[in-house]
Amino acid sequence: MARNTGRVVDGEEFRYDAAANRLNFNTSRFDHVKDNRLKQWANHEYKYDAWGNLIEKVVGIVRWQTFTYDCENRLVKTETMADTQVESTSSYQYDSLGRRVAKQSEIKGQTA
Repeated sequence: MARNTGRVVDGEEFRYDAAANRLNFNTSRFDHVKDNRLKQWANHEYKYDAWGNLIEKVVGIVRWQTFTYDCENRLVKTETMADTQVESTSSYQYDSLGRRVAKQSEIKGQTA
């Protein structure tokens, strides 16, 4: 679905191969995205660990999020920073079957 606003803006274009893997769009050709992980989109940058877990998301130059995982690749902590200040943190706990059973969040110093 598209809307004509009367302005020409830079657009982003994504393509997929037959196996639904995202392809990089380059003016000359389409390249496979390494390990099927998105590294950059618009003003977002993404970093992954060796197991494919997202460990950092950077938005622009002043906001980023970090993600921490346990030895079973379960998300155990997130932290959001804005202008070098901690904006929010969340911690997650799991039962012996790997189901998330608790979440504790702190937003700007207040427990949520």
